Amino acid sequence: MRGILLLALVALLLPRPVDAQLSTDAQLWLDVLPHFRLNDRLEYFGDMGIRFDLEDDPQNTIVGRPSLRYQLSNNWEVHGGVGFFYTFIASAGNQFEVRPWQGVRLGWPSIWRLQIKSYLRVEERIIWDTETWDSDFHVRLRLLVGTAVPLNAAASTYIPISIEGFGDLSGDAMVDNYRNRGRFYVGLGHKFGTWAVEGDLILQTSRSTSEEDFNLSNTILRLRLTRVGIPWWGRAIGHR
Repeated sequence: MRGILLLALVALLLPRPVDAQLSTDAQLWLDVLPHFRLNDRLEYFGDMGIRFDLEDDPQNTIVGRPSLRYQLSNNWEVHGGVGFFYTFIASAGNQFEVRPWQGVRLGWPSIWRLQIKSYLRVEERIIWDTETWDSDFHVRLRLLVGTAVPLNAAASTYIPISIEGFGDLSGDAMVDNYRNRGRFYVGLGHKFGTWAVEGDLILQTSRSTSEEDFNLSNTILRLRLTRVGIPWWGRAIGHR
């Protein structure tokens, strides 16, 4: 019942495409995610990568997002960090963003071999145009609900699937591309030792301003390489 309520809440946050246009931009995201255990409860993690826009007028982005995770219990975690995004825009000035964020992750009781996880984040986005260094400030809420479907007895091969809704908390003062979004993720992953490799297809709806309709705007292929559960002194302890 709780899982159904969570899915309903995410559905409310998901933008609804009311326009019939189905033309989308194609992107390729390449990410590396290191995880290092500092002690039994505290972990450093983050993601580093580059996002390629495959269209004629590309906007390619370099991403770095160092973060910390603290495990309160088997099911509760608190997260926090800061993201740095530099976007090269072919037809205009480049964009630099600093994005502090805070999050809470909750794991729900397993159903069959599926464990539903929910992840709530708040992001404070400070964005500069690098030609004028004018800035905008924007606060955004993100709620993701997902699971992984195991394909073998060891659950080393799996299908990750999730939905995510984005809500703008800043009113109409912010004029920022893709200020509100909805995403659907599905992919294929495999764990080997302390590493995991995953490929995801992401379908994203978005809009540029509050007056516009939501449309399916991006089709994204994301490839991720993750190293999990390695203490900072180097001794492997396996997957969480």
